[in-house]
Amino acid sequence: MSSVTRCEPLRLATMDPILVGDGLDYVEIDVEGYGWRCDGCGLVWTRKWHAETCESRSHASSFEQGPYGVTHTLNGVPQGPNIRYYTRRAYRRDGRADAAS
Repeated sequence: MSSVTRCEPLRLATMDPILVGDGLDYVEIDVEGYGWRCDGCGLVWTRKWHAETCESRSHASSFEQGPYGVTHTLNGVPQGPNIRYYTRRAYRRDGRADAAS
C-alpha cells in the first residue's frame, strides 16, 4: 500500500442521504476538508480512504462507488427501483513524493 500525505484545505463535495417519499435519495453538499495525496502516483483525492486505496485500484484517476438505492439482493445481484453509482474522481495529480528523492 502506498503512503498518503495530507494536502492543503479544500472545499469538498459529499453525498448526503435524505428521505424522499418511501425511500432515500442523495444530495450533494459542500464541506471543508483536506486533500489527500497518494504518494505512489501523485493523485490527490478528497477523502483519505480514496488515497489509501488508490494502489488497489491500479492508480486509476476515477472509480465507481456504490451501488446506492439497493433494497435487496437477488442471487448476489443488487436490486432496487433506483440503483445508482457515484463516480469518484481525483482532485488533481501532483508530482510523486519519491520522484524528488
